[in-house]
Amino acid sequence: MIQEKTFRKDLFYRLSTLPLSIPPLCERKGDIPLLIHAIQRTLGSSFTLTDEAMEVFLNHPYPGNVRELYNYLEYLSCLGEGSIITYSALPVLLKKSWEQHRSDSSSYVTMDSAPQTTAFFRAAGIHAEEFLFLLGQLAEASKVMRGMGRGSLKASAQEAGVVLSDNEIRTALHCLSQLGLVKIGRGRRATRISASGLSLYRQLCPSSQPPA
Repeated sequence: MIQEKTFRKDLFYRLSTLPLSIPPLCERKGDIPLLIHAIQRTLGSSFTLTDEAMEVFLNHPYPGNVRELYNYLEYLSCLGEGSIITYSALPVLLKKSWEQHRSDSSSYVTMDSAPQTTAFFRAAGIHAEEFLFLLGQLAEASKVMRGMGRGSLKASAQEAGVVLSDNEIRTALHCLSQLGLVKIGRGRRATRISASGLSLYRQLCPSSQPPA
C-alpha cells in the first residue's frame, strides 16, 4: 500500500510500534489438531477424523490460513453429530491438495513418518501442545548429550508458564515412550529423546527452536 501510495509512510511507521511475525498455518503443524478441537467446540460439533483424514489436514498447505481450516470443519460439521469422517467425506479441494502432495516426492511425508505423526496427535489429544513442549525440552537436552528427569521437566514447564503436574508429566512421558519417541530410564536425567522423537519434533516445529 505504501508503494502504491495509498497509505501514508509516516503513519505506517507511527503505527508499526510492535510488529508481529506469525508463521503461516502450514509451518505450524503442531497447532492444527489444537485448532481443530477449538473450532469443533465453537461449532458445537463432535465428529471424529480417521487417521487418513487427519493426515490430509496435517499436510494441507492452507493458502487461506486458519479461515480455510475453519471453513473445512464447518462443512464437515454439517454431516451429522458423532460422524466418523473418512477420506472420502473430505471436501474436494482438500482431496485434490492431498493427491498433489503425494505426487510431489520432494514434499511427501514418508510412509514411516506419516502414521507416527497421526499416532502422536491421537495419543496427545488436546494436550498436543504440552507433549510438544516436553519433546522440545528433551531435544534441547540432547544437544549436550543428556536427558532430563521429571523434576527438571516440571521446573522448565513452570519457568515457561506451562502448567503440568507430576502425574501429567509421567503420563505424557509414558505415552511418548509407547510411541518410541523417548526412552525412559532411571535417575534424575533418565529420559532421553529418541532419533524418531527428534525427527518428529523437527517435522512438527520446523520454524521453532526448542525452548531454553
